[in-house]
Amino acid sequence: MGMKELFGRVREKFNGDEAQSSPSFDVAVRCHKGKMREENQDRAAIYTMPLGALLVVADGVGGLSGGALAAQTAVEGYGSFLASVDSGTDPNTALQRATQTVNQAICDKQVTTRQSMGSTVVLALVRGTTAHIGHAGDSRAYLIREDTMSRLTRDHSIVQKMVDRGIISDAQSRSHPDASVLTRSLGQKTVELELSETKLAAGDALLLCSDGLWAYVEEDALRETASSPLLTAEQSAEALLCRALEAGGADNIGIIFFRVSPSGMV
Repeated sequence: MGMKELFGRVREKFNGDEAQSSPSFDVAVRCHKGKMREENQDRAAIYTMPLGALLVVADGVGGLSGGALAAQTAVEGYGSFLASVDSGTDPNTALQRATQTVNQAICDKQVTTRQSMGSTVVLALVRGTTAHIGHAGDSRAYLIREDTMSRLTRDHSIVQKMVDRGIISDAQSRSHPDASVLTRSLGQKTVELELSETKLAAGDALLLCSDGLWAYVEEDALRETASSPLLTAEQSAEALLCRALEAGGADNIGIIFFRVSPSGMV
C-alpha cells in the first residue's frame, strides 16, 4: 500500500481482479486552511492497494475541538484498514467494515483526549472501471463526463432534508443558519457509509471535496472548471482551490481531483 503526498500528483495504473480493463489515471490533491480559519481541519489522501485506488476527503466537524484529529484519524484509518484487505473482498463490505473500525477509533479518542470530535468523510474506491462511492456527512462526490457534472452524494444534513421535502431550494440551503448541522458523521455512536457505484469511461473525472469548496463556489463555476479538457488533474485541483479562495475562503478546503486517461482502459 502506498500513500501519495497530500499535494502530489499521480499517473499510474493499478492491478486487481479487473486488471485487464483497469484505467490509467491522473490525480491531484489540495488541502488548504482557507482565509478565515485559524486551523485546518480538512484532510485528504490517496492510497493504492490490492482493492484498487482509494481517495479520501475528511472534514472535521466545525466547532468541535478535536475536529482535526478526527479527520486525520479517518483518512489514516481507511488507508490502514483497507491496505490489509484481500483483493477478492467485496468492496462495499470492506468499506463498511473499515468505517466501523475508523468510527470506533474516533470514539476512543474522544474518551482518551476528553475532546468532542467528529468528521465527515467522502471516499471513492476505484476498482477497474467501477468507482465505489461512500460518504457520511456533507462532503461530496461529483462525476464529470465531458461538459456535464453530476452529484453522486446527498448531504446528511438538516438542510438537505428540507431541500428534499421542498421546504427550501438548493440555493437557499447554502445560506441557511442550519447549513452546518449534520445528521450523520464519523464520531457518532453508530454510523454507516451511504454507498453507491458508478461506472467510469475514458476521460471521466471524479471530484471529491469538503463544503469549503461546494458551499462557496456555484455549481456552474465548478462544472466549468472541472470539465475543462485543457487542464491536467493538477491544474484542475489548483483552479478549483483558487475558485474557493476567490469566493472568500471562509472555510477549510479539501479537494481530490481524479481523471481517467482520455486514451481509455489499458
